[in-house]
Amino acid sequence: MSRENGLGSPTQGSRSVYSGAVTERTTLADEDERLARIQRRGRWLIFLGVLVWGVWLVVELMGGDPHVRYFLPLHLGGVIPGSIMSRWGAIRRRLNRRY
Repeated sequence: MSRENGLGSPTQGSRSVYSGAVTERTTLADEDERLARIQRRGRWLIFLGVLVWGVWLVVELMGGDPHVRYFLPLHLGGVIPGSIMSRWGAIRRRLNRRY
């Protein structure tokens, strides 16, 4: 199902992405797959960031003296980017409305 854009040429649910002098066409399905891949990676980062505390607990239960300062950066390094990536679709829509 094609529709006319403002210039009289038909479009097929795709848009042009300009990167330098090269023009590539991406379809909406490609963009949806890319967004799903970003969100999936974000959920994995959150999972790994929370899993760090499991390692901390194991070290603690084995009688070690784990310092939080070693585990907290790893936790935050997974959870903060993961939460941004897992909500990337909503963040992108909000930014597109503003600017």
